Amino acid sequence: MPFIRKDREETLDEMLDMMVSTTSITEASAGGVARSLLEVVNEQLGTCYDTLDTNMAMSFISTATGIYIDLIGEMLACYRLTGESDDNYRYRITQQVFAGSKSNETAIRLACLSVDGVRDIIMKRFTHGIGSFTVLVMTDEIDTDDSLIAQVQSVINENQALGIKGIAKKADLIPVDLKIRMVFTSATTSSEISSLVARAKGSIKDYVDSLGAGTTVVPNVILGYARQDGNVTAASISSLKIDNKEVTGSGIYTPNWSERYYLNSLEVIV
Repeated sequence: MPFIRKDREETLDEMLDMMVSTTSITEASAGGVARSLLEVVNEQLGTCYDTLDTNMAMSFISTATGIYIDLIGEMLACYRLTGESDDNYRYRITQQVFAGSKSNETAIRLACLSVDGVRDIIMKRFTHGIGSFTVLVMTDEIDTDDSLIAQVQSVINENQALGIKGIAKKADLIPVDLKIRMVFTSATTSSEISSLVARAKGSIKDYVDSLGAGTTVVPNVILGYARQDGNVTAASISSLKIDNKEVTGSGIYTPNWSERYYLNSLEVIV
C-alpha cells in the first residue's frame, strides 16, 4: 500500500475513547445513539480511506491498471495501442523518455514494434558498413508481407539520426525437407496409424515453422514429436535437407541471424 492506514475497527475504538474522555457522554455501548452516530461517520471515513488508497496506488506506473495507465501515458504523449495489454503499455511508458529523444536504439525498437502486425524485431549494427543497421522484422506469418516491411522502413526513416542508414527486412527463408520413418506396435490399426502420422506431422510442422530467425533446429526434438505416442516403438530420420542440401548426423543446425527455417516438405514412411 502507498501509505499506512488504520482499519475501521481501530478508528472506531479511538473515536469512542475520545468521546468518553472529552465529553460528558459516557454511554458507548452497542446500540446507543452516540455510538451509532460515530459508526456512521467511521464508515464514511473508511470509504474515503479506500478511495484515497486506490487513487494513490493508481498514480504510480508500477501499480496502475486500466484507464489509470492511460492517463499516465497521455501525460507523456504515449498512447495505448489497440488491444495492448497493461504490462506491455506500462513498459512502453517507462521507455518513453528514451523514445521521445529518438535516434537511439530504444526509440527505434519501440517505434518498429508499434507497427500493427510486428511481433518482434532483431536489430544488428553495421550490416552495411559504419553508420548502418538492419531491423529484421518478425511476424506471425512465415513470409512477412512486403507492405509491412515498407511500413517499418517508414518508421525507421522517421526515427533514425541524420547520416545513419537503417534498413528494414524480412527473414530469408530456408526450406527444410524431412523424411521420417515411424514404427508402430503390431496392435496398432491402420486408422490409428493414419491418425498418429497426421498428429506427428502437425507437431513437427508447428515446431519448425515456429523457430525464429537464427534459431537452431534440433533433429532429436523432431524425433521426440514423432515418438509422442506409446504406439510408436521407434522413429528415425531417413533424410534431412536444409536449404536443399542433405545433412547427416544428429547434431544441431543453426541458420544465420537473418535466416529462418520453415518446413517445405515432410514425408513419413511407415
